[in-house]
Amino acid sequence: MRFTALLFAICLPLNALTIQIDYSLDSNNFFSASGNPGGATGATKARSALEAAAARWSAIITQTLQPVFVNDHPTADIRLSFPDPSNFTAGVENPTAIFEVYEASSAASAGTDSLVSPGLRPPANQYRNGISIPADTFIIYVGGRSLPEDALTGGLIGNNYDTVINDPDSFLNRGFNNGNLSLPTWGSSISFNSNENSDADPNTLERKWHFDHTTEVPGDTKDFYSVALAEIGHALGVGLFYTDWTKSIVNSEYRGPFTLATYQAENGGAIDSLELQGPQKRYFARGFYTSKIFSGANPNYVGTVGPGAQQPLLFQARPTAPPPSSPDLLDFVPGIIPGERFEITNLDVAAINDIGWSRIATPPENEVSYVTLTRGPGATVTLTFPSEVDASYTIQTSTNMVEWMNVTPAFPSEGTTSDWKDGEAGFSDPLGPASARSEKYYRVLKND
Repeated sequence: MRFTALLFAICLPLNALTIQIDYSLDSNNFFSASGNPGGATGATKARSALEAAAARWSAIITQTLQPVFVNDHPTADIRLSFPDPSNFTAGVENPTAIFEVYEASSAASAGTDSLVSPGLRPPANQYRNGISIPADTFIIYVGGRSLPEDALTGGLIGNNYDTVINDPDSFLNRGFNNGNLSLPTWGSSISFNSNENSDADPNTLERKWHFDHTTEVPGDTKDFYSVALAEIGHALGVGLFYTDWTKSIVNSEYRGPFTLATYQAENGGAIDSLELQGPQKRYFARGFYTSKIFSGANPNYVGTVGPGAQQPLLFQARPTAPPPSSPDLLDFVPGIIPGERFEITNLDVAAINDIGWSRIATPPENEVSYVTLTRGPGATVTLTFPSEVDASYTIQTSTNMVEWMNVTPAFPSEGTTSDWKDGEAGFSDPLGPASARSEKYYRVLKND
């Protein structure tokens, strides 16, 4: 049974990391009415689902990133390089390639580009006269084009950028990693499959998108929100060739310590690795591992297995038909199963943690889900949540979703539904009322 209730946000916004979706290179208008297979409605829903996925990851990750600003330089212009999210022309130089590289230069023009005049590189696709990235911002360029799979994610290092990012002291590492083929922390790009085949095509299940992340997923469609969650996770380093991910792989087995500890906490027993499948053995084996949906940072439970139940991992391989050359060999590729909605699981968050991203703590098991936050006049806040008769609850508040403080005393149940108002008489909150703070988080715990 799929979960159908809608979870409302229960916190005032404060995120250490902002995953910024940039549509400027969507030249095929996949996120606009003219190029989306669902027209204007489809484009609006696609943007909404993608930005909801970005907000979900942003609310989980607490990592800070230093700002970047690079001027046009007479001898050392840099380029951000990444797969063009919208365009690809197969060429004889590399007929097996599935993307073409887009380059943004810090130079003002080709005439001042230090890579062009000596003949080191052809002109860049874009000249920015300086590259600026705000602190705590990770940029993802998006678009749509014809693809043999759901989506393609990549973030290449770039010309000259590779020299400075491999310097452990370079500010372009943004205080996150120490270079040496590490994940580029400026951002990435994602291409989504823009094909939508007719219902008569047997491959339509691979192509027909369900863009609305607020409704359940019909069985003949692929959930765009689930794919977006997975692709943003890949942009953050999962399954890519950077050392932040591959450092945890030994003999095609994944040994990330946070991931293993999380698996053992959920399933019990000792385990020293997780099996990988898919291209270059970089995805968790499908059918082997499940995990509970990560309940922090407001998951979208609509159409999922719901809170407390386990689902397959978001970062898992997907089985396909056996290849004709080896009928007994089942092939595996990354992807989301048609008709299903996946959310970020505890194991998926642990994998991000193993890459190096700091994140919010896993919420306690007795945290109450489906808490509705209502803002009233004067910045007042009321929490409404389902409760059990004769039970008691502890309201907790925080300024960072890491350190939580108890509101005292415990809150007695008011029946099957209870309401608690921030600043309510008779209760002591160490953080004071919401009106006195620019940000404040809440959670409700059921007492034993």
